Amino acid sequence: MSDLQLRARSTTEIVDAAVQLYRREPMKYMLLTALAYAPFVVLQLMVVGGASRVLGPAVGPTLVLTYVLTFVAFAIMSAVIARMAAAAYLGEAREIEETVREVLPAVPSVIWSTILKYFMVMIGLLLFIVGGLYVVARYFATTQAIVLEGTGAHAAFRRSSELSKGLKRHVFNTLALVWVLYFIASVAVSMLAGLGGEILITIVSTLVAVVVYPIVGIAEVVLYYDARVRQEGYDIEVMTASLEPAPAAGA
Repeated sequence: MSDLQLRARSTTEIVDAAVQLYRREPMKYMLLTALAYAPFVVLQLMVVGGASRVLGPAVGPTLVLTYVLTFVAFAIMSAVIARMAAAAYLGEAREIEETVREVLPAVPSVIWSTILKYFMVMIGLLLFIVGGLYVVARYFATTQAIVLEGTGAHAAFRRSSELSKGLKRHVFNTLALVWVLYFIASVAVSMLAGLGGEILITIVSTLVAVVVYPIVGIAEVVLYYDARVRQEGYDIEVMTASLEPAPAAGA
């Protein structure tokens, strides 16, 4: 029997809940991921196929444009997956078109916060490896804060800091587990496809990402709610709200 009740969860329980949510509507999540990966696949195939010989002087701007499109597509995908996974976890139904319209205004903030977070992670890794891991754990919920709470990019960092207070090891362990599982699946399949050449590796790796990567985004949402339950008693808040009587007609 599935257990998707809103509550505090262990690291493995968070990953298990993410898998359960994914299995409810896998095609929606795979479609979103496939659309986001499309520019990346084009870029990879251009590089592998020798784009410089085909495009000539235009190869540089083309590659830059493809990188930008990939980054924007991933930001939109992350925002939509966060919204859809949150709705599913709270027992609501969401369609892709409706969700995309809702999250589009938040995409610029998601992009900016992602750039800032990656920059801080890289600085932390260069200066001291543990510093980068600390940044990952402290600012794990910036995208969720923007998409689900409507904060701005800078406020999202403060919000994530509040949610991760005293939970950084738990947050890091959860993120590490889900990413390790993703990379194991990706590397294993890529090794099997290695006999077919670089183009086949690119295609197969993309297929694995389309199928498996959504679980990473969903797990981040479950982890966000796990932190809210632990820090704010969010499960009690939701339960209390559901027990409040509806306002009388004409009141």
